[in-house]
Amino acid sequence: MQFGQVATIGAILLIVAGTAMADQLLNPKMPPSPEAYIADQNAGLDAVEASIAGLEGKKLLFAGVLHLAHGQIIAKMPLDVLIAYADALREAGVERVDIYTTQSAWPDKIPADIAKYDAVIAHIRQIGLKLGFDPTADPRTLKGGYAQWKPWAIAAYTEMARRYQPEKFSVMHEPTAMDMSLREKVSPATWAAFATQACAAIAAVSPHTVCTVAILPFERAEFDALIKVPAIKSIGFDIFGDGHDLINYDSSGLRHQIDELASMIKAARAAGKSLHIAETGRQIWDFMDLMTAASGAEKSHQSYQDYNIGDPRYIDLDERWFETMAHYAAAHEFDSIMLFRTTTFFTYSPAGTNTSLVSAGYIRAVAEAVTAHKRTGMFDTYRRVVHSHMRGVKS
Repeated sequence: MQFGQVATIGAILLIVAGTAMADQLLNPKMPPSPEAYIADQNAGLDAVEASIAGLEGKKLLFAGVLHLAHGQIIAKMPLDVLIAYADALREAGVERVDIYTTQSAWPDKIPADIAKYDAVIAHIRQIGLKLGFDPTADPRTLKGGYAQWKPWAIAAYTEMARRYQPEKFSVMHEPTAMDMSLREKVSPATWAAFATQACAAIAAVSPHTVCTVAILPFERAEFDALIKVPAIKSIGFDIFGDGHDLINYDSSGLRHQIDELASMIKAARAAGKSLHIAETGRQIWDFMDLMTAASGAEKSHQSYQDYNIGDPRYIDLDERWFETMAHYAAAHEFDSIMLFRTTTFFTYSPAGTNTSLVSAGYIRAVAEAVTAHKRTGMFDTYRRVVHSHMRGVKS
């Protein structure tokens, strides 16, 4: 799911749409316990490994998100921290740095934010890394839904592509989450038309940039429309094992997703598209913190915070998840894989602290760990997997 408050605020805004939706969002189905959750996830990873047994695959491009440069928090993040984060990604073996931007800075001309992007992207280029953009909708600036957002987005995408000449540009990222942020259901045909226009605008100013989209395995209708867009060269899958929607837990979710992806991979290849893992990681519910706070509702009796990304009890699971997904991507001859929550390279947080990815405390802890040059086992695992693939041997 998209980082931080982007998807979260969009989900919060959906609460006003109806009581039934509010009840579902505020009381998602959760795992029965952390122990059961870990067992379920490992069983899913076992199934993934079984599905690719004997396949050799090809070498991947490894990407990682520079989380602290997200459009909604970059204004508060010191430039030296962003540069140190980029250096750490390179040290881990990341070949392309992806940045999650919002549409506001470029059309609305926020000079301080743009200057910070200029500086950190110049550094990314200086240290020899490729660049990707994964823009998201910022619902704080939207009152008119898709009709208002579209011209902003086209203008922003054009300026980002012109200014930074990225190798990869994701013009459509998780239609379900975008619908939530825009507070309306946008049809698959409309998303395909938007992608066509966005890709044309980007190509006009940065012809070498590859236009992509990122799809969740249950977004089949949107997938079927987007693979028909000629300008989209690569289809990305966001694999979090969350079953049939963004909210509820499915103990067999990862197995369901792998089954669904089999036919989607076949269809994308038939349409002449290359493939990549656009995001991956275990399912978490960090969006619930902001939703419950904004709604004034009492928290669910089930503790979604027990599954936060910064909780150290999941270190082993996080490491295995990435390694298995890298094997899956290579076996199916994908072009690249991107680890979404690279905050885990720097710190997990102790018991009693808020370990949610949208927690100011956890983000502050990550920034402090970056500055202190701290590294975790997740960092070591990522680097080991990269080196293994560079040698052409699975780890």
